[in-house]
Amino acid sequence: VQGEEDPSDFTEDAIALRDVSFAYDESPILSHFNLRVPWGSLMNVPLSSGKGRTTLLNLAAGLIQPTSGEVLMKVQHATYMTQNTTLVEHATIRTNIWIDRDDKITPKMDVELENVLKGLHLTDESIKPSTKVCNLSGGQKQRVALARTLLSKAPIILIDEPTSALNSILKARVHQYMREYCSQNKKTCLCSTIF
Repeated sequence: VQGEEDPSDFTEDAIALRDVSFAYDESPILSHFNLRVPWGSLMNVPLSSGKGRTTLLNLAAGLIQPTSGEVLMKVQHATYMTQNTTLVEHATIRTNIWIDRDDKITPKMDVELENVLKGLHLTDESIKPSTKVCNLSGGQKQRVALARTLLSKAPIILIDEPTSALNSILKARVHQYMREYCSQNKKTCLCSTIF
């Protein structure tokens, strides 16, 4: 897949791919691909399904190296939600959200957690932060993983297929919330889902 961005000025971007090529076993996946992700934006990977979206996220995350070209990220710490994100099934939603945090969890953080769960349409009479993950559906678990990603301290987040288990109406609502959340919280997000 060939990128269309002009790579001449990447200085103000959170993530930049410059003339990146990548191949699996000599089969080209990306060819001279350029992409700029400005600070504070939520950008969809501009590739169709099966054309290198996950590969592009893996390159941005530094999990794989390009065959040629360069990948630049302006911070050393980013959070990556893969398609197969793992949750602790017998722990609560709250525990799963804060599991990676090394700072003290404050009441203010728990209020933010509740707001994010509400924004992701993951609260009702039967679902609370104290609900065990094993009692959730696949789409609900996916949104718990998404909430954990959004609430991470990282200024850059990479997200691979965050709404694949949701119906189209809920997908649209979650995508809108993700845009609002990233904008309000100055998070930069590169996402592999079509909005």
